Amino acid sequence: MFVDADVVEGDRCKLENYVNAHRGAVVEDEVFLGPGAVLTNDRWPRATNRDGSVKGAEDWTCEGVTVRRRASASAGVVVLSGATVGAAAMVGAGAVVTRDVEAGAIVVGNLARRVGSAPDA
Repeated sequence: MFVDADVVEGDRCKLENYVNAHRGAVVEDEVFLGPGAVLTNDRWPRATNRDGSVKGAEDWTCEGVTVRRRASASAGVVVLSGATVGAAAMVGAGAVVTRDVEAGAIVVGNLARRVGSAPDA
Protein backbone atom coordinates (compact mmCIF):
# COMPACT_ATOMS: atom_id res chain seq x y z
CA MET A 1 0.00 0.00 0.00
CA PHE A 2 1.23 3.50 -0.84
CA VAL A 3 -0.38 6.53 0.77
CA ASP A 4 1.40 9.69 -0.37
CA ALA A 5 2.04 12.88 1.60
CA ASP A 6 -0.94 15.22 1.85
CA VAL A 7 -3.51 12.42 1.54
CA VAL A 8 -6.42 12.86 3.93
CA GLU A 9 -7.76 9.56 5.26
CA GLY A 10 -10.90 9.43 7.39
CA ASP A 11 -11.84 7.11 10.21
CA ARG A 12 -12.77 3.43 9.91
CA CYS A 13 -11.50 3.08 6.34
CA LYS A 14 -10.37 -0.23 4.87
CA LEU A 15 -7.52 0.05 2.37
CA GLU A 16 -6.53 -3.32 0.94
CA ASN A 17 -3.12 -4.42 -0.32
CA TYR A 18 -1.48 -2.54 -3.22
CA VAL A 19 -3.73 0.53 -2.92
CA ASN A 20 -2.07 3.68 -4.29
CA ALA A 21 -3.44 6.95 -2.95
CA HIS A 22 -1.47 9.85 -4.40
CA ARG A 23 -0.95 13.37 -3.07
CA GLY A 24 -4.12 15.43 -2.96
CA ALA A 25 -6.51 12.51 -2.41
CA VAL A 26 -9.27 12.87 0.16
CA VAL A 27 -10.67 9.59 1.48
CA GLU A 28 -13.56 10.26 3.84
CA ASP A 29 -14.82 8.06 6.72
CA GLU A 30 -15.79 4.41 6.21
CA VAL A 31 -14.39 4.13 2.68
CA PHE A 32 -13.35 0.78 1.20
CA LEU A 33 -10.54 0.68 -1.37
CA GLY A 34 -10.00 -2.80 -2.79
CA PRO A 35 -6.73 -4.47 -3.77
CA GLY A 36 -4.81 -2.47 -6.34
CA ALA A 37 -7.13 0.55 -6.37
CA VAL A 38 -5.37 3.69 -7.64
CA LEU A 39 -6.28 7.32 -6.90
CA THR A 40 -4.36 9.53 -9.35
CA ASN A 41 -3.46 13.22 -9.15
CA ASP A 42 -2.11 14.45 -12.51
CA ARG A 43 -4.53 15.12 -15.37
CA TRP A 44 -1.73 15.66 -17.92
CA PRO A 45 1.18 13.44 -16.83
CA ARG A 46 4.53 13.99 -18.55
CA ALA A 47 8.06 13.20 -17.38
CA THR A 48 9.57 16.27 -19.08
CA ASN A 49 8.71 19.81 -20.10
CA ARG A 50 8.58 20.79 -23.79
CA ASP A 51 12.23 21.86 -23.64
CA GLY A 52 13.24 18.35 -22.48
CA SER A 53 13.96 19.31 -18.89
CA VAL A 54 12.71 16.93 -16.23
CA LYS A 55 9.49 18.16 -14.63
CA GLY A 56 9.75 19.35 -11.05
CA ALA A 57 7.13 20.10 -8.42
CA GLU A 58 6.56 23.58 -9.89
CA ASP A 59 5.81 22.19 -13.37
CA TRP A 60 2.51 20.47 -12.64
CA THR A 61 -0.74 20.99 -10.81
CA CYS A 62 -1.84 18.43 -8.26
CA GLU A 63 -5.49 17.58 -8.83
CA GLY A 64 -6.49 14.92 -6.34
CA VAL A 65 -9.41 12.54 -6.10
CA THR A 66 -12.17 12.64 -3.49
CA VAL A 67 -13.87 9.48 -2.24
CA ARG A 68 -16.88 10.39 -0.11
CA ARG A 69 -18.14 8.69 3.06
CA ARG A 70 -19.04 4.98 2.82
CA ALA A 71 -18.07 4.73 -0.85
CA SER A 72 -16.40 1.57 -2.17
CA ALA A 73 -13.91 1.15 -4.99
CA SER A 74 -13.30 -2.53 -5.68
CA ALA A 75 -10.16 -4.33 -6.88
CA GLY A 76 -8.17 -2.69 -9.65
CA VAL A 77 -10.24 0.48 -9.85
CA VAL A 78 -8.52 3.57 -11.24
CA VAL A 79 -9.97 6.98 -10.36
CA LEU A 80 -8.51 9.73 -12.55
CA SER A 81 -7.50 13.08 -11.13
CA GLY A 82 -10.24 15.54 -10.33
CA ALA A 83 -13.02 12.94 -10.02
CA THR A 84 -15.22 12.52 -6.96
CA VAL A 85 -16.81 9.23 -5.97
CA GLY A 86 -20.03 10.18 -4.18
CA ALA A 87 -21.15 9.07 -0.75
CA ALA A 88 -22.11 5.36 -0.54
CA ALA A 89 -21.37 4.85 -4.26
CA MET A 90 -19.90 1.55 -5.40
CA VAL A 91 -17.31 1.23 -8.17
CA GLY A 92 -16.99 -2.26 -9.67
CA ALA A 93 -13.73 -4.14 -10.06
CA GLY A 94 -11.46 -2.87 -12.83
CA ALA A 95 -13.53 0.24 -13.55
CA VAL A 96 -11.84 3.40 -14.80
CA VAL A 97 -13.53 6.48 -13.33
CA THR A 98 -12.99 9.57 -15.46
CA ARG A 99 -15.71 11.83 -14.05
CA ASP A 100 -17.77 12.29 -10.90
CA VAL A 101 -19.88 9.37 -9.65
CA GLU A 102 -23.22 10.28 -8.07
CA ALA A 103 -23.87 9.47 -4.42
CA GLY A 104 -25.35 5.99 -4.11
CA ALA A 105 -24.62 4.99 -7.72
CA ILE A 106 -23.13 1.69 -8.84
CA VAL A 107 -20.72 2.12 -11.75
CA VAL A 108 -18.78 -0.48 -13.73
CA GLY A 109 -16.57 -0.73 -16.77
CA ASN A 110 -13.97 1.14 -18.72
CA LEU A 111 -15.10 3.90 -18.92
CA ALA A 112 -17.21 3.58 -15.78
CA ARG A 113 -20.97 3.87 -16.39
CA ARG A 114 -23.91 3.73 -14.03
CA VAL A 115 -25.77 0.42 -13.83
CA GLY A 116 -27.82 0.85 -10.67
CA SER A 117 -28.09 2.13 -7.14
CA ALA A 118 -26.36 0.81 -4.06
CA PRO A 119 -28.79 -1.11 -1.84
CA ASP A 120 -27.94 0.72 1.38
CA ALA A 121 -27.01 4.15 0.05
